[in-house]
Amino acid sequence: MSIRQHIFTRCREGVFRSNEGHDTIAMSPSLEKRFVESVLQSYCVYRAPRKLLEHREEDDSKFPDSLTVLPSSNGELVIGRSIYVSSDFTGSRSTIFVHQFIIPENRKEKLYLEPDRIFGIRSFKNKYEIGDGNGKDLTELEQLEYDHLMLDPDEMLRLLGIERTRFLQLLYAVMLAIGGGGKSGAKRKVYVALKVDISDCSEWAKKLSAIIFSLLPYAVRRQLGVITYHNEPESKQNIQLMFVEPGSIALAERSVERDMLFDFRENLFRNVELPGNEHNYLDFVWDNRKDSGKLTDFFEFCEMALAGLAEEKRLAVATYYQLCGLYLIDQERSRYRQNRPGTLTLLSQFLTKETIQAKGELENFLKALLTDDLMRSPDFIPDSDYVQSLLHNFGKSEALNDFLSTAVALCICKISDRHRNASDSFWVLKSIPRLDEKFTSVITKMIEYSPGVLEAYVIAEIQKAGTVKEFGEIIGFWSRLNEEFLNREWFQEIIIQIAKKVVEREKNPIIAAKSVLNLIDKYFSKIDDDKVVEYSQAICGELLIRLDPYAMELEKWEEIGFLVNRFQGDQEQDLGQKLSLFRAVYKVLFSEKDSDILDAWEKLNTPQQAKYILHRLFQNTLDESKFHRLTYVYYFPDSVNEYDYYKLLDYVSVHGSKDLLINFILWSVNNRKFMNSATYIPVLKKYLLDKQPKLMRTKDFKKQLRAVLEVDEYKEIYRPKRSKYFIWNKKQLKWIAFSILALGLIGVSVVIILLLFSDSKGNSKVETRSPSSTIKSE
Repeated sequence: MSIRQHIFTRCREGVFRSNEGHDTIAMSPSLEKRFVESVLQSYCVYRAPRKLLEHREEDDSKFPDSLTVLPSSNGELVIGRSIYVSSDFTGSRSTIFVHQFIIPENRKEKLYLEPDRIFGIRSFKNKYEIGDGNGKDLTELEQLEYDHLMLDPDEMLRLLGIERTRFLQLLYAVMLAIGGGGKSGAKRKVYVALKVDISDCSEWAKKLSAIIFSLLPYAVRRQLGVITYHNEPESKQNIQLMFVEPGSIALAERSVERDMLFDFRENLFRNVELPGNEHNYLDFVWDNRKDSGKLTDFFEFCEMALAGLAEEKRLAVATYYQLCGLYLIDQERSRYRQNRPGTLTLLSQFLTKETIQAKGELENFLKALLTDDLMRSPDFIPDSDYVQSLLHNFGKSEALNDFLSTAVALCICKISDRHRNASDSFWVLKSIPRLDEKFTSVITKMIEYSPGVLEAYVIAEIQKAGTVKEFGEIIGFWSRLNEEFLNREWFQEIIIQIAKKVVEREKNPIIAAKSVLNLIDKYFSKIDDDKVVEYSQAICGELLIRLDPYAMELEKWEEIGFLVNRFQGDQEQDLGQKLSLFRAVYKVLFSEKDSDILDAWEKLNTPQQAKYILHRLFQNTLDESKFHRLTYVYYFPDSVNEYDYYKLLDYVSVHGSKDLLINFILWSVNNRKFMNSATYIPVLKKYLLDKQPKLMRTKDFKKQLRAVLEVDEYKEIYRPKRSKYFIWNKKQLKWIAFSILALGLIGVSVVIILLLFSDSKGNSKVETRSPSSTIKSE
C-alpha cells in the first residue's frame, strides 16, 4: 500500500459537506470516510499564537506551522502539518490549511529508524484549490521528500539553553508518558515551552523532537505522538509530547498540575525530577548521542530481547534500564560480577519459551556467562540467589534446559568441593520442586558430574521414610526418575536398610512387610530375580524377629501366609526354628491338606509350643469348622495312642457349648482318625460316665448315637456286662422288701383287732352306769 493524502481547510463545498465551512477538500480515494471524520479531521486544528494575534500580524510566514506525528489505532502513522492562512476563499476571514500523509503500517518502520524522514518532510502543500486540474482525489505517493537535518545535539541544546540534566529529564518524561509508571502509575502528558521566538518555535520543536526521537528505543518511538506547536496545553489522544506557546504553561498550570511541565522561558518545571540516582539508560544514550552506530546496535539489541513480549513490557521505562544493564555487561564483563543473580534473573525475563528461537544472541550470552562462572572461575562459589536465578531460566527450550541442568550440577560440585562435605550442597536440590522437570534433568546430570554427592543425597532422602507409604513413595519416585538407580548397589543397600526399619517401626509389622515385599517385587523384578529373593528373605527375617507367636490373635495369623510361604530359614538357627513353629501353627490353622500339616509338624523340635499356641487360639474361636484342626493340639505321634481323646473331649466341653460337644462326638464317631483306634469308644464311654452322665442318659443323645454307631459300638457304651455282686445284691433287696411288706401286713392286722376289742368294752360300761344315775336323780 502507498502513502495516502488528506487536505482540510475552509471551503465553499467540501468532500463531506455541500455548504460553506471547514471540511476535507481532497483526499486519496482509498481513505474511508469514517477514518477521515473520526481521526484525521480531529487533528486538523490550528490556533494562532496569542502574541501574534494581539499584534495583528498579517504576514502568514510569521505564524509557526504545527507538525503532528500521530500513531493511529489502526497501525498507520499520520504525519500532518497545519498552517495559518490569513485569508480564505472569501478574502474576508482567516482559516487554516492542513495537509496530512497517512503512512501504511508496512512502510512506517523506515521512518522510525530515521527521524529526519518524519521531522524533515518537505512534501507538504501550502495551498490547494479545486479546479485548474485539481480535483477532490489525491494520488497516492510512493515516498516523501525530506531534508537531512544534520543536527548537532550539543549545539542544538546550547542554543535552546537546555543543559544535560534538563534534557535527560525531558527524555525520561517522554518515555514515562508512553510507558506509564512513576508515583501515580497513570500515564501523563509532557508539555514544553521553548525559550525561542514564537515564529521559530515549531522549527526548534521539530529539531528537538528529532534528537529526542533518536535517543528513544524503537518500540517507544512507534508509540510517540508529537505536536510541535499548540497555543496552550491540551490533552489529546495519542499525543504524549506537545510543544506550546511560550507563557501558556504558567496560565494553564492548575489544569495540568499532574502532568510533566517544561517551561524553559519562565524556568517553570513541574513533576520532572528523576527518581533515584542510577540511570544507566539515560547515561548511555547521552554518552553516545553522537554515535548513531552505537545507539543503533543497542536499540537492535533491545528489539531482539523484546521480541514476542507484551507491549506493556516493551514500553516500560524500567525495561530499558534492565536491557541497558545487560548490554553494558556484554560489553564489559566486570559489571556482571557485581550482581550475578540479578543479571541471570533479568535474562530469564526476556528469554521466553515462545520467543527463545529468535533470541539466539541472548541465549548465547547467558551460556557464556554461566560458562565463565562455573568453568573458568575457580574461586566463585554459587550461593542461594545465584542458584535461584539459574532456575528461573528453565523451561524455555530443551537445549537450554540441558545446559542449565549441567550448570546446576556444576554448582553442586563447586559447593561440595569447597566445603568438603556433600551434605552442604543438598540445599541446591531441595530448592527445586521434585515434581518439576528440571529436578529430573539436574539429577541426570549429577550422575555424570557429581555421582558421589548424588549418592549421599539420595541416601539422605530415603532415610527420611518412616512409614510404608513414605517408603513406597520414595522408591517409586527415584525409580521413575531414573531406573538406573535400581542397578546401583548403594541404592539397593539403602532401600533394604530402610525397608527393615519401616517394618520395625510400623504398628502392624505384618501389613508393613507385605507392602514392602510387594514394592520389591514391583521394582526389582525388572532388574534381577535373584535380588528379589535375597531382599525378600531379609524383609521376612526382620518381620519374623518382630512377631511374638504367643501374643498373636487369629486374624494376625491369617495375614502371615506370605511369610511362611516365602521365607526359607535355616533350621539349625534360632530364626529357622521360629519359622518352623510359625509354619506348623499356620498350616494347622489354614491348610486343607493333612500332608502339609504333618510335614510342617514333623519339623518341629518342640511341638508342645505349637500346641500351646493352638490351644490358646481355639479357646474363643472354636466351632465345627475347627474340629479337625483341633485334633493336632492333642496329637502325639510317638505314643501308643496318637491322640489324647479324653483331653480333647474335655477341651471341647470346656470351651464350647453342650451342642458343640454333641456335634463333636457325632463328628468324631464318623471320623476314621478316631474310629480306627480301638481305644476311642472306651475313652468316650469313660468320659461320658465321668464328665457327662446326664448327657449320656438323654434320649435324644442316645438316639443320635444309635443312628451313627454300629450296634456293637453302641452296646459297648450303653449295655455293659453286669457283675455277680451286683445281681446278688439285687435279689437280696427283693427279699428284704418282701419281708418288710409281710411284717407291715401283720402289724396292720394286730392294730385293727386291738381297736375292735377296745370299742366293745367301752359300750358295756355305759350301760351299767345308766340305771344308777337314773336312781340318783330320782
